[in-house]
Amino acid sequence: MKLNPTVSTNLETIIIKALEKDRNLRYQSASEMRTDLKRLMRDTESGLSTEVSAASQALAERSRKARVRWKMLVPVGILVAVLGLAAAFWLGRGGRGSAGGTASIAVLPFVDMSPEKNQEYFSDGLAEELLNDLAKIQGLRVAARTSSFQFKGKTEDLRTVGEKLNVGAILEGSVRKQGSRVRVTAQLIKVEDGFHLWSETYDRQLNDIFAVQEEIARSVAGSLKVALLGGRTATPARGTNAEGYNAYLQGRYFLERPGKENVEKAIGYFEQAIKLDPSNALAWVGLAEAGSSQADAGYLPVEGGYQKARKAAERALALDANLVEAHAAIGWIKMSYDWDWAGADASYQRALALEPGNATVVRRAAVLAFTLGRLDEAMALDRRAVELDPLSVPAHSNLGLHAYYAGRLEEAVAAFKKAIELNPESPGSHTGLGQVYLAQAHPQEALAEMEREPEPVYRLYGLALAYHALGRKKESDAALAELIGKYHADWAFQVAEVYAFRGEADRAFEWLERAYAQRDGGFTQMKGDPLLKNLERDPRYAAFLKKMRLPG
Repeated sequence: MKLNPTVSTNLETIIIKALEKDRNLRYQSASEMRTDLKRLMRDTESGLSTEVSAASQALAERSRKARVRWKMLVPVGILVAVLGLAAAFWLGRGGRGSAGGTASIAVLPFVDMSPEKNQEYFSDGLAEELLNDLAKIQGLRVAARTSSFQFKGKTEDLRTVGEKLNVGAILEGSVRKQGSRVRVTAQLIKVEDGFHLWSETYDRQLNDIFAVQEEIARSVAGSLKVALLGGRTATPARGTNAEGYNAYLQGRYFLERPGKENVEKAIGYFEQAIKLDPSNALAWVGLAEAGSSQADAGYLPVEGGYQKARKAAERALALDANLVEAHAAIGWIKMSYDWDWAGADASYQRALALEPGNATVVRRAAVLAFTLGRLDEAMALDRRAVELDPLSVPAHSNLGLHAYYAGRLEEAVAAFKKAIELNPESPGSHTGLGQVYLAQAHPQEALAEMEREPEPVYRLYGLALAYHALGRKKESDAALAELIGKYHADWAFQVAEVYAFRGEADRAFEWLERAYAQRDGGFTQMKGDPLLKNLERDPRYAAFLKKMRLPG
């Protein structure tokens, strides 16, 4: 049966070949298809010429009308438009990464081309929002921000970038912002051959961005049949005020950078965004994440930081009940502070259902499964997080830690070594590798790794363990005393681990009680902890698990 009775059989053959699902049977290049079209035109003379001419005129008219519509766009609206184009083209034409045939794409940081070079936050935010929107498309695997932003400011060949990120296509672009006007250039590139699949440039005013974005989302979803989470657009989460959204982007920029001052700057911008537009749910999420970060890092008392985070996350959920980031923020609070494992599990399962390709959600869901002793599930999620975020140190470190608990020591060594390869200065990676060496009865190699640890608190913790394994009690005592003297308020659980490893059960339980009183986040690692193995036959250990509501 013909696809269209008005199209010649020979032309239909060319069309079918162009749309062939099997990539080996499709045209391998545009020039190959052009050759067949020229041959067909030669053989059929005026009949086909008329047909092709009519088709060309129709396409030209469609293109002209489309360009008129595009003139109405503004930068944030570009996000969903590109999302639809990339997904429709790449999924329909078979743009495949190497992982199991899944369609895949990476969004690189957009380059700030502004005259004053002061729009990095805007360029980063635009790329990140685009990345987040792409990740919502079912069947499309999107490299996570942690990995794709590794190439910021670098000039690596895109084929190499694609191989490192394990994707089939790359979206890159630039932003030139001056006053209330902005020029955004974006292009979609096929990794395999460097072929440009799509590109566009937009010159716009920064106003009424959300109404336009919603209009584009509807038109893209309708014309290209791209499912944006069942029709939900991101406009409610971003609020309705362009100036407030701009402040939110600046907050995200600082929150992604380490240090107390950067977190405080982020909070200032999030609060500014909320003041300008209380309906900006993403700004409330940013405030929640910042509060949790302050509590985790000891910048605020644990209770104060997490209570602040909870109020902000709940406000975000009230504004948008389907906001993935808000569910994840609530899940983290319930796991790290409340020790409400069932509640945390419900939050993460909801977030995973909404956005299974969100690497941060996947990684944190793995931590919860690990906490509850579901090690196989945790490691499956870890491997998925590594696939989504292959250049992420936390993803590889989590896999290393969970493999260590599961007794898969060779896999743990490989994961920690990969984390160190990605960033030799990453806090905790050398110590984690050293702990695996201790489990393998290689104390000298463990000591060498502990000595390479760049973060002082991890180094003291690791040295206390390694020196004990080597029988060097005096050095172990000194490292432990310094650890307690400097970090007792935040590292009580780790002090308990050292005492347990050294066989000092009473001191270990004393410090576990102290950690419990301080709501120490280390309890997420208690169940099955190899360093606590000496305590497991003690009745106090089972009682403690029960108090923590952890499965026995």
